[in-house]
Amino acid sequence: MKPQWKDITSYGYGDKERKPTSYCLLLLPDLSITIIHNHIYFRGTWIMDCYNFGINLHVLSGANTVEQAQAAAIEVVRLKLIEWQNALKQVSEK
Repeated sequence: MKPQWKDITSYGYGDKERKPTSYCLLLLPDLSITIIHNHIYFRGTWIMDCYNFGINLHVLSGANTVEQAQAAAIEVVRLKLIEWQNALKQVSEK
């Protein structure tokens, strides 16, 4: 089954609008990507976290929609994975 983004927004008691601002993509039991819009320190901006890859509060420049933020976050993780794979190749080639 293909992983799906899940709304993990923490809504306030009096929040009538209920507009999602936080999503999580669970790829593996120990691997998830989180995107957040309007973080307290990053108003009007999409940011992401992927703690398993050491990515914390990474600004997703150019992302204006949730779909753009999701795609950009996956790309950031994909590039980090390639970086790790290349480092492992260097070790195994010696």
